[in-house]
Amino acid sequence: MKRTLQSALLLTILSFCTKNSSAQTFQDFFKPETNVTWLGIDFTDVKVMGHTDMELEDLATHCTAQEDAAEKVERQMRKSAAALLLSTRIGDHFEGIVTGASPKGTWVRIFDPPAEGRLVRGTSDLDVGDRVRVRLAHTDVEQGFIDFER
Repeated sequence: MKRTLQSALLLTILSFCTKNSSAQTFQDFFKPETNVTWLGIDFTDVKVMGHTDMELEDLATHCTAQEDAAEKVERQMRKSAAALLLSTRIGDHFEGIVTGASPKGTWVRIFDPPAEGRLVRGTSDLDVGDRVRVRLAHTDVEQGFIDFER
């Protein structure tokens, strides 16, 4: 029964951390205020495989860091894939919407194909939500950069 309980707890942790809000981390699972019940079993006070609270906290921190690193790689791959897809379309025009506007830069999401890039020329008088027609100026597949201009 102990092995079954430990397996159920592991599945609960993984389910909790992957199916809930992206703001939730593995550390959240082990907070006292997290009342976790799965298959009718209350796991709030269950010790995991004889580990101390400090060991569990270290493990949770490590798992969260690994998950964050994997998400960073996934984001980079999506950006590089979009840049590769668009690399043969330099000079083409696209309809888009401004998704970000700050002193650091103005960002535009185009619809077909769906991709986001930085508006490097023609950024004046634009606000988030504005529809714009942009021209693809440059892509850098390795960096995952897509540059547009108006």
